[in-house]
Amino acid sequence: MQKNNSGDGCHSALKIENIGTGVENELLMNDKKEESEKQFFSSTSSDMKKPVDKYYIVYLIFLVHGVAVLMPWNMFINANDYFTKFKLKSPDVAESYNFSENSTTSANLITTPRTDTAVDTYRTFFLNFLGVVSQVPNVFINLMNVLSQRKSSKSGNNHLRIVLSLIMITLLFIITIILAMVDSTTWQSEFFWITMVTVVVMNLASGLYQNCVYGLAALLPMRYSNSVLIGTSISGIITALLNLLTQYLSPNPRTAAIFYFLAAIFVLLIAFDTYFLVQLLPFFNYYHDLSSKGTEMVEKSEKSEKVEEKVSSWPPYFKVLKQCWRHCLGVYLVYFVSLSCFPALQSSIERSSDSFWISKKYYVSIACFLIFNLCAGLGNLSTEFFRWVS
Repeated sequence: MQKNNSGDGCHSALKIENIGTGVENELLMNDKKEESEKQFFSSTSSDMKKPVDKYYIVYLIFLVHGVAVLMPWNMFINANDYFTKFKLKSPDVAESYNFSENSTTSANLITTPRTDTAVDTYRTFFLNFLGVVSQVPNVFINLMNVLSQRKSSKSGNNHLRIVLSLIMITLLFIITIILAMVDSTTWQSEFFWITMVTVVVMNLASGLYQNCVYGLAALLPMRYSNSVLIGTSISGIITALLNLLTQYLSPNPRTAAIFYFLAAIFVLLIAFDTYFLVQLLPFFNYYHDLSSKGTEMVEKSEKSEKVEEKVSSWPPYFKVLKQCWRHCLGVYLVYFVSLSCFPALQSSIERSSDSFWISKKYYVSIACFLIFNLCAGLGNLSTEFFRWVS
C-alpha cells in the first residue's frame, strides 16, 4: 500500500510539474509573440520611412489600369454600328456601310436579297448576345478568384496573372482587327460566333486582370482603389470619343474599325509598361513590403501555436457578408438596374425629330455611350471630394 501511495504521489507530482512547464511554455510563447509584434511595428516605423507618392504617379498608374480593365467591354459595345450595319448587314441594304474602298455610287452596292434569318437575329440582338457572353464569363472568373484567394495570395501568382491576362487581351484584339480586314459577307454566321468566342476568352482574361488590379490597389490607401474605379469610367469616355473620332475621320467603316481597335492595343501596352514601372516606385514598394511582413508575421504565429483543432483555410465569407450585406445589396441593385438599361435598351432609342441638333449618325454614340460614361465618371470622381461616412 505504501508503495502504491508513493507511486501515486510521484505520478501526481510529475503531472503537476508537466502542467507547470506547459503553462510556462505557453507564457513564453505569448511573450515571444508580443515581442515579434513589437519588433514588426517598430521595424516598419523606423526602418521603413513612409514615402510620398510624388507627382501622384502611382495614383495615375492605377487610373491607367482602371482604363485598361474595362477596355474590352467598352470597345465592343461602342462598336455596335460596326458589327450590325457593316459586318452583319443585310446585303440588300443600300447604306454607306460597304466593303468597297472607293464606292461612291449605288452601282457598287450589293443589292442581292438575303433570307438568312439567323444573321437577322444576330444583328437585331447583337448587344444582348454581347452582354451575355461578356458578363457570364466575367462573373465566373470573379467567383473563382474569390474562392481561391488563399491559394493565390502570393504576389508571384498575381504578377503572372496580370502579365498573361494583358498579353491574352492584346492578342484577341489583334484577331479582331484581322477579322475587320477580311470580307465576311459570305460567312456572316461564322464571323458572329468567332467574335462571340473571342469576347468570352477576352472577358475571362479581363476578369482575372481586374481582380488582380483591385488586389494590388487594396494594399495601398483607399483612394487608390477609387482611382481604379475612376479609370473604368474614363475608359468608357475614351472609347466613346474614339468611336466618334474614327467615324468622323475615316473614309469607311473598315478603316474606322481598324484604327479604333488599334487604339485599344495602344492603351493595353501602356498598362503593360506601367505595371512594371509601379514595382520600381518606393511608395508602392513600401505598402507592398508592409503587407508582406504582416502576412509573414501571421503565418509564423500560426505555426508557433500548436493548436490541435483543425483550422479552416477558407476565409469566413458568411461572417463578412453578415456585416456588409446591406452595402452589397445596394451595389448589386445599382448595377442590376444600370446594366439592364445600358447598353442594349438605351442604344435602341432613336431621335424623336430629324431636326434634333445631334445627327442620326452620331446620336447613339453621344446620347447613349458618351453621356452615360461622363455621368458615371463624375459620380466616381465626386467621392474624392464629398464623403458622408468618415
